Amino acid sequence: MVTPILKSSLQIKTTELLLDKVLATGQVFRWRKSNDTWYGVIRNKVWALRQDTKAIQYDVLHEFHTSPNNQRFPSHEAELKDYFNLEFALHDMKASWNLENDSHLRNLVVEHAGLRVIRQDPLECLISFITSSCNNIPRLVSCLKKSDIFRAFRIAVG
Repeated sequence: MVTPILKSSLQIKTTELLLDKVLATGQVFRWRKSNDTWYGVIRNKVWALRQDTKAIQYDVLHEFHTSPNNQRFPSHEAELKDYFNLEFALHDMKASWNLENDSHLRNLVVEHAGLRVIRQDPLECLISFITSSCNNIPRLVSCLKKSDIFRAFRIAVG
């Protein structure tokens, strides 16, 4: 087991972000869940994320050196918020939708509570897209795991 560089938490309800929906729905392929913890890579860091109904506990397990022109964040929490696109509240957005008159949309909102679009690294997104057009998801995950471009993921979770 790797000793974390940092341990902290982000206060957020599962109605605003639900890791099981966001990380396992095919938006990204470099995350793996083991027991109650998600392991993956965000930019140049290896993260471990655990969620309860009110917060996400996170550990930064490893940080790779990066070039000076990589985007910098004032804190690890700011980086996590950026990746999960948390600058707006889903609750506020839903309040502006006409859910009472649209049962289909209302059902979708309930069924997919906590689902967000990830702000993924553009290169990772491109490679995943190109690879996915010729593969099924299990094979894609296997290919990405074996790729040198995603070596950080292998270091964190094997």
